[in-house]
Amino acid sequence: MAAAGLLLCTTGIATYANAEQIKIPIGQQTATQSAQMPAKGMTKARVQAAFGEPLEITPAKGQPPISSWKYSEFVVYFENDHVIHSVAIFKPQQDQAAPTE
Repeated sequence: MAAAGLLLCTTGIATYANAEQIKIPIGQQTATQSAQMPAKGMTKARVQAAFGEPLEITPAKGQPPISSWKYSEFVVYFENDHVIHSVAIFKPQQDQAAPTE
């Protein structure tokens, strides 16, 4: 049993994953996406009054009921009638075509 444990430890050290790391400073992650978004706690009526009709509405699911409204710059998530989160939609600054080899 001890030999099996030793074997697992030594093979675990020899094998490892290698992946490319892309580091983007936090201040640059949303520099071009400075759109105003609904604040947590806003009602659906206030969101619609401030930002207009959403492009797409996903009906409520689950318990508590969670729904979402999609706008051109962000998606708003609601629990019942109140905003719980707003997320900016990622838009790349340039085309990200597959690299040629």
